[in-house]
Amino acid sequence: MDSTLAKLALIAIALGIVTAVVLVILIALGRWRSPGHNSMNNANQWIGRHATVELPCTAHQRGKVRIDLGDRTVEMPALTYEGEAADRGQAVLVVAVARNCVWITPEIKPEFHRGF
Repeated sequence: MDSTLAKLALIAIALGIVTAVVLVILIALGRWRSPGHNSMNNANQWIGRHATVELPCTAHQRGKVRIDLGDRTVEMPALTYEGEAADRGQAVLVVAVARNCVWITPEIKPEFHRGF
């Protein structure tokens, strides 16, 4: 009877190890397939992106912007540079990422004159 109990214990241990290995592999694959899960991952890729102001901000008061990354939308705290202010709904450009927020500047849209 002792050998039967020992065999069951070994089977239980082996099953536990196999289950743990499978879980670790699944978690690793999940993180590998979605590297941008954490919004702060690859934050420097946001530089140069267009955003929309959700909450007004200045150089001294944080606001919030919505950045469209194509497959998803991210909302981030935002600050402007000295002397600038951004109002709700304004189109802005992300120019830096620092202090857990994005730094923005008003988007300048070129005006093309018709008929030369």
